[in-house]
Parts: sequence; C-alpha cells; structure tokens
Amino acid sequence: MRAFKHWDDGRWANELTREGKIRLMPISYYWEVENVAPGVQDELEGSTRGTHGPMSWTSGPSLSQLAILKRAGVVEVDQAENISLGEVTLVRRGPQFYIFCMSAAADMGIFDNTVDVTTIPDVKALGMAIGQASGGRFDAFDCDVVTYRDVEFQFETADLFPDPFVKRQTFAHQREIRLVFKPAVELQGPQYIQSPTIVAALRPILVPCGILT
Repeated sequence: MRAFKHWDDGRWANELTREGKIRLMPISYYWEVENVAPGVQDELEGSTRGTHGPMSWTSGPSLSQLAILKRAGVVEVDQAENISLGEVTLVRRGPQFYIFCMSAAADMGIFDNTVDVTTIPDVKALGMAIGQASGGRFDAFDCDVVTYRDVEFQFETADLFPDPFVKRQTFAHQREIRLVFKPAVELQGPQYIQSPTIVAALRPILVPCGILT
C-alpha cells in the first residue's frame, strides 16, 4: 500500500529520506497540539466520548445510575434527597500506541502549512523497518486506512471502544493511512528511531519490464 507523508517542516522530510531518522508520537500528543500542528489536533484521537442525559433521585441513585456514574469517574455520590445532575460525560482513552500518520493523497492542501511531501512506496515495509530498528521499544505494529465515523455515543443506546484507526468525520478530507506501533516497554514522549533500513524502505518499488506479445 502506497501513501504520502505531509510535512510542515522540510527538515523532518530530509532526515527521513536521507538519514533514515523518524519521529513517532504517542496518541496523547494529538489531544492538545492545536498551536503546534494546526489541522491535526484532535482531543478524541484514539478515544471515544459518551454522554448521559440529566439524572436525578430522591433517596439515592439507583444501581443503574451508580454504574453510569462510576464509568464516568464519579466516585463519590451524595445520597441526600432531591439530587439533580446535569449531563454526565465519559471520555474513554485507548492504549497509548505510537502512530505515524500519512495520507492516500499527495495534495499539499490536505494539511495546513504543508511544505513538502514524501512518497512512501510500501507502508508495511516502512513499518517493519521502523520496528526492527526500534531496539525492542515496540513489539508489534499494524497499518491500515483510517475509517471516519462518529466516536461519540449515548450511554442509554450504545457503547464505543477506542480504535486507533477511527477518526471523526470532520477529518475525512485527509484520507489518512497510518502505522500504529504497540510499545513493548513503558515509553514517554517522542521516540526517535534511525536506521539505513528505513531509507531502504523508501526506495521506489521497481517492477521488471515484460514483453508484450
């Protein structure tokens, strides 16, 4: 599967293609990067958000209400009479995978402030090269096309679990393809990986010429 990496700083493009150096960020990085990377900030990256309408009780919450409150992180509940709560919200965070985001389109206008685009001839080959060069930091990876759909749900009708290959519909124009890496050890912050095998994975795939008869 071919993809295109869009860069807002040409330095990162040169380091990848010439030196085989790549920076991977955890999913949590994208929750609050609006001022750093316009157009990619998403507070629900790798997450889902559930809501429950207002609740009230006159002699303590019911068992179902207690279950909902517990899921939403409310650990202390007032048992007094005539209690009324507004909307209860739960943000469910998925595992802190590390991701490398690309696109199925080379159009420089897809992401804000794009200054360079690198062609990734084989996304899976790049993932394998990164994993092998990570020094044991990652023990598994996956690659796929991102699906765009609603990641918000109502407690009363549904329950959604976080999926690193799902994003909200507002990002659909980016046509994202991504590599997702599962840490083998506890990691914090950006991870820098460098290897000649990463450069090799970026070489164009040559298809032998055939003879037409």
